[in-house]
Amino acid sequence: MTRKANLRWIMLLAANVLFWCMLSFQQTRGAGTRTTAPSGGSGPSAMQQRAEIIAQLKEIKAEVKALVTLRQNGALPAPEPSQP
Repeated sequence: MTRKANLRWIMLLAANVLFWCMLSFQQTRGAGTRTTAPSGGSGPSAMQQRAEIIAQLKEIKAEVKALVTLRQNGALPAPEPSQP
């Protein structure tokens, strides 16, 4: 390679290192300073969301259990295999 091409690669590498260093400092600096939720605190908290998801999963589990029972009793026909 020529000396000019080497200089370009070195400058590109230095710019990338500088960019990634600035990006990492921005992420670590902003991590501990946030006092409210990102949406301004108007949405549900994480605990409320978790409780809602757990309730929905319990409903789904009960429905699946009911479908399995119906399938085992013969009340539901066997699913037809899908063709690709």
